[in-house]
Amino acid sequence: MKLIKSFRVAFRVAKKTLIQSLPVLALILIEPGTAYADLTSDYNSADALINQGVNWFVGLAVAAAVFFIARAGMKMQSAEEDGEYMKGKRNLNRSILGLIVVIIGGSIVEYIKSKFS
Repeated sequence: MKLIKSFRVAFRVAKKTLIQSLPVLALILIEPGTAYADLTSDYNSADALINQGVNWFVGLAVAAAVFFIARAGMKMQSAEEDGEYMKGKRNLNRSILGLIVVIIGGSIVEYIKSKFS
């Protein structure tokens, strides 16, 4: 029983640390340097603005998916009953599916951009 209690405390600390570090992780994934991209390059300003918007959206979606994957994993680890474990597993599967959809969506957008440029 003492071991289970120590695991609960460890997971609470890990969860708190993850939540506190999420803004830093989001900034790393989003690459805020693209916000200051030179809009007078080879592209017209509308094209550069669309590219920037797509990059920001994909970055935020990936950060959210990673957060939900970590959250579901913590839920599975801290589950005491089978129902809670299955709920965490279902959330993990959905989060991974969401990450795959975002990556495929970003690839499709890049492919379409390359065909029209």
